[in-house]
Amino acid sequence: MADYDYISKKDQKQFAHIIPDRDTSYDIRPAWKRFDDKLEEDAVGLWQKFGVLPTGVSPADRVDEICVVGYKDDKPVGLMTARIGRLPLLEETFFFMRTFVVPEHREHDLARWMMVDAKEILADWSKEHPEEKVMGMVTIVQSKVMQHSELVRYPRWPQVGMNLIAYTTEGDQVRMVWFDHALLAKPDS
Repeated sequence: MADYDYISKKDQKQFAHIIPDRDTSYDIRPAWKRFDDKLEEDAVGLWQKFGVLPTGVSPADRVDEICVVGYKDDKPVGLMTARIGRLPLLEETFFFMRTFVVPEHREHDLARWMMVDAKEILADWSKEHPEEKVMGMVTIVQSKVMQHSELVRYPRWPQVGMNLIAYTTEGDQVRMVWFDHALLAKPDS
């Protein structure tokens, strides 16, 4: 198992059986607020080729939300978007994450590593934009691969620090992580 500086030695030992080494044949490219035509075209191409956007949502509606794009042999095979919104359960603002990975690449932990990279990118952006008051990231686990993996049995995921906080009415896990710099408002005195 690789040595990850963002995972404690204790967690590396405890989670050794579910923390795979990063597959370096995948390239994850940052896209958040970069307005990079190639990254945007590749993301739109994936959405259109696989028809993954909901009815009534156009790629133009989501292109500004592209956070990272995953590549294999210089071909796009996955992407992650982030949308800023309020999480009523915690009464705080978070990035709401969406992930798509091409079916034949879903067994390679690409989504997990995109989330690791996205956390660093978005935490940095959040620090640089304190006026947005974005405290962390939230995701709903809808991937059938993930839903049947050993990882969903753990309430906390070590690589990203994602904690199980709720279930949707459909039974999907809702997970969130606070950014290290996040601070709650002072309680009224």
